[in-house]
Amino acid sequence: QAHKDHAEEVVHAASKAFAAIDKDKKGVVTKFEVRAACRSDPTVKKLLGLDGHDKAQADRVLSSMDADHSAKLDPGQFEVWVHDMLEWRRKPQTMENVSRQAKQIFEAIDCNHDRRITKNELRAAARRNPNVRTALNLPPGNLPLSTLDGLFAEMDTDGS
Repeated sequence: QAHKDHAEEVVHAASKAFAAIDKDKKGVVTKFEVRAACRSDPTVKKLLGLDGHDKAQADRVLSSMDADHSAKLDPGQFEVWVHDMLEWRRKPQTMENVSRQAKQIFEAIDCNHDRRITKNELRAAARRNPNVRTALNLPPGNLPLSTLDGLFAEMDTDGS
């Protein structure tokens, strides 16, 4: 019963948020509508964990939702993503677990084990390792190099 109640909660939360985002009532939403809703609707902002102002962050999250790469989200894609996000939030995330997961992902990307990640290592790991893709919130399928290069530029804090 608890699982059924949770599933109903997810469907309700996703439907309500989708309706709030879909201002033109076309039955699909674009990244522009999602970012705008995150800026103006605190409920949508909290549910999605986006502030609507960080375009790169929003684009990454929306790409992870857009399973068919159509640049539009239908209610089913949106519901699946909301479900996955709420499940992740329900799991206790201890610092030890987060640290262990981060180390595992770093090691999966750092192919030559020199304790540095290059753009090429990130590209290769994102293409071959589904765990890396999931951890970096990347959608399945082939990604344009520009997407991976943009992600690398965001993470490259020292510019090397």
